[in-house]
Amino acid sequence: MNKRNIFAVLTILWTIIIWGHSMIPAQASSQESGVVVELLNKVAFFLHFPAGLTDHFIRKTAHFSEYAVLGFLVCGLRYWGKRTGVGITVFSCLMVALIDETIQLFVEGRSGQITDVWIDFLGALCVILIYNLVRRANHEKKNSNSIRS
Repeated sequence: MNKRNIFAVLTILWTIIIWGHSMIPAQASSQESGVVVELLNKVAFFLHFPAGLTDHFIRKTAHFSEYAVLGFLVCGLRYWGKRTGVGITVFSCLMVALIDETIQLFVEGRSGQITDVWIDFLGALCVILIYNLVRRANHEKKNSNSIRS
């Protein structure tokens, strides 16, 4: 299996995980994030950091993080596959976020929120921008080295 196919499979699986998580009813989702809040507050206390992480903060951070992973996977797919434009990469992450929040409209106790679409999209966009900046810097470095030779 080549790297493009690996990234394609990982991207599809990660999208399914994101959408599957959105299908969890609100009560179960709240319990899950409550466990994470409790654990992180215990770690913060142990490390002598101020505790006080909230469920809201954890949920929004989770949105951003899971889409940062998606952005990474889509960049890998773009790098190892056909060199599509960055616009398609960005658009695909936005569409996953829109579908994600739409799914939540049909789940008990959940609601799709435009703010979550933006948080999701920003998570992916940050990684896509960093990826493109690093690639550009590497490309310029490679070009400057070949000019000197």
